[in-house]
Amino acid sequence: MGHFHDLPREQNLSRDVRLDINMDIDLSDDDIECLTPSFSPEEFTRCLAKWVVRGNQPLSVVEDAGLRSVFILLKPDVPVPSAATIKQEIMECYHKEAARLSERLASVNSKISLTLDWWTSPNDTAFLGVTAYYINGQWTPHELVLDFLPLYDAHTSENLGEVLLDVCDRSGILPKLLGVTTDGTAGMNRLLSSFEAACIGRDVAFNKNEQHVRCVRHAFSFSAQALLSKLEEEALINGADSDDGADSDGDAAPQVNQLSCIAKLRSVIIKIRNSPQRRHQFYRECEVWCMAMNEPLLDTRTQWSSTYAMLERACELRQPLSNMARLIPDLPELSDEEWGLVTVTIHLPVLCGAADTTAAVRLFRLLSGSSAASQKPFRCYPPPATPR
Repeated sequence: MGHFHDLPREQNLSRDVRLDINMDIDLSDDDIECLTPSFSPEEFTRCLAKWVVRGNQPLSVVEDAGLRSVFILLKPDVPVPSAATIKQEIMECYHKEAARLSERLASVNSKISLTLDWWTSPNDTAFLGVTAYYINGQWTPHELVLDFLPLYDAHTSENLGEVLLDVCDRSGILPKLLGVTTDGTAGMNRLLSSFEAACIGRDVAFNKNEQHVRCVRHAFSFSAQALLSKLEEEALINGADSDDGADSDGDAAPQVNQLSCIAKLRSVIIKIRNSPQRRHQFYRECEVWCMAMNEPLLDTRTQWSSTYAMLERACELRQPLSNMARLIPDLPELSDEEWGLVTVTIHLPVLCGAADTTAAVRLFRLLSGSSAASQKPFRCYPPPATPR
C-alpha cells in the first residue's frame, strides 16, 4: 500500500474532512484476478474511485462524455457513477483507513516521531503535511502519513499549534511523542512554541528545546545560500575594483565581467532556456558533439541541491555551452579557469562540512575571482576538445 497519494483538490470537499489517510489504491494481480470473473456496480465504483485518487483526477472526470462512451463501449449497460457517488466512495474509504491507522498506532509500543512541512499548491492553497515514524518490536522502521491538512485559517502560531494538536489527538500519539523534526524557519519555531503551551495545558510533557529537531538538509540550504550570496557579493566588489580605471561610458561590459562564474553560467542558461531559437540551436550543438540533447538545468533559491544539479549538468554540457557563448554575442563566455572553478564547486557540500576552514575561505576567493587566490588557479576540466 502506498503511504499517501494526493486526493483531488475539489472546492466542494468539506473543509472538516481530511482526505489524508493512506488508501489501498494499488491494483495488485490478486485484485485483477478477483475482478476478472464477474462485474458488480459496487466493485466498478470502488475501482473508479481508486483511479480518480491515484491519478489526482477531478471528481467531475467521471461525468466526462468521452470517458463514459468508453465505458459504454465495453459494457453497454454499465451504471457509470456520478461525481457525488465517487466522492462518497472516497470518503467511506477514508474513514475505514482512518480507523485502521488509529488501531495500528494504538498497538505501537515504541515512541513516535513526527516531521512537519508546509507547502503551497499552484492554486495558492496552503497545506501542512504530518508524517509519523516509529520502530516496531522487530526493529523495523515504519513511516506513515498522518495528515495533509489544508490551512484555511490565518497562519498564526496559535492556529497551527492547534492543528498539530488535533492531528495528534485524532491519531492518539500525543502520549507517545518523542520529537518533531521541522525546518529551521521562524514560523515552525513559533508553531512548536504554541504546541508546547497547549501540551502544558493538558499536562502532557513536551519540551520544545529538547524535542524539536532541525532538518539537516534545510540547514545545508541556509549555508549554501549564504555562501552563494557571499560569492556574488565578492564578485561585484572585485569587479568594481578592477574597473576603477575604465572608461565611464563602458557601463554595459562590467555587468558581465563582474559576475562570478556561477552567476555567469546561470546567465548563459537563462538566455538559452528563454529563447526557443537558442534552445533549438543548443540542441544542434549537442548533436555536433554527439551528446544527448539534455536541457541545461536552472537552479532555484529555495532548493540548494538545484544549484549542485545545475553545475553538474553544465559540466556535462560544457562544449555545447561554450560554443553557444562564442556564437552568440550577448552570451557571457566562461574561461577555462572559470570552468575549473565550476567543477570545484560541485564538491562544495563536502568542503562545507570540512574542519579545514582555510580551504573553505580559499574556495570563496577562488570562485569570486579574488586576486589573493588567483596565483593557484584550479583547472579541473581541460579545454574543450574538437567535435567529432
